[in-house]
Amino acid sequence: MSLLNMFKWRMKTTRGKLWKWYIVVGTGLVLMFCTACASDGTSFYDYREHHRCHSEDEIQYCTGPSPAQLDCVCMLRRNIG
Repeated sequence: MSLLNMFKWRMKTTRGKLWKWYIVVGTGLVLMFCTACASDGTSFYDYREHHRCHSEDEIQYCTGPSPAQLDCVCMLRRNIG
C-alpha cells in the first residue's frame, strides 16, 4: 500500500475529522515544551525547622536550590510579650 493510498484511506475512514485531534495534540505538546523551557531551575526552597539548633531560643533557617543542597543557619528567636 503506498503512502498516497494510506492517506486516502485515512481521510475516508475519519471523514476529515482527524485534524481536530492534530490540533489538540499539537497544542498540548507546545504547552508542555513552553512550560519546560520556562523553568530555569533557580527556584529556592525556604525551610524553617525548630529542632536542629542547640537552644530552644534558636530557629534553623535554610535556603538553597534544592532540598538536598540547603545552607542552614541558626537564628535567635525573638519572644514578643
